[in-house]
Amino acid sequence: MDIINIKKRYIKHLSIAKNAFDAVNEVTDKGYFTFYTPAGIIMGKIIDVEPFPFEDQSDFVDKFAQASEDGKPVSVYELAAGLQDKFLDALDKEYETKLVSDNKAIHLEDVTIIDVNKNITEINTFVLFVDQVIGIVPAKLNFNN
Repeated sequence: MDIINIKKRYIKHLSIAKNAFDAVNEVTDKGYFTFYTPAGIIMGKIIDVEPFPFEDQSDFVDKFAQASEDGKPVSVYELAAGLQDKFLDALDKEYETKLVSDNKAIHLEDVTIIDVNKNITEINTFVLFVDQVIGIVPAKLNFNN
């Protein structure tokens, strides 16, 4: 297991612990994390993304079209996670091995990014890759001061 997988698992466990802590205590910004990266600070709520299920490339388009027709919301992150799973499955078959499919991305919602020049960007969703995380605060911090 490489350092990235260990870091991702720790962040997942920290998220579970934080949600339990927030549920027991009166926390105003439940579920928020602040990540320190070389490029700046990223704050948001960690969300789980389930891979979009499909069998092959042609089935992918058909299933996505059907989900859209049925009014089932599918995010671009779910589509990407489904494609990533199929890519790993194909590599497993080609090289007769089993690759670790532990996703190295942290999906966030309600995100505030403060870059190294102190520019602030607020966006709905963001994907942070684990190898960019150098520190974590299990809270939403106030940088208005």
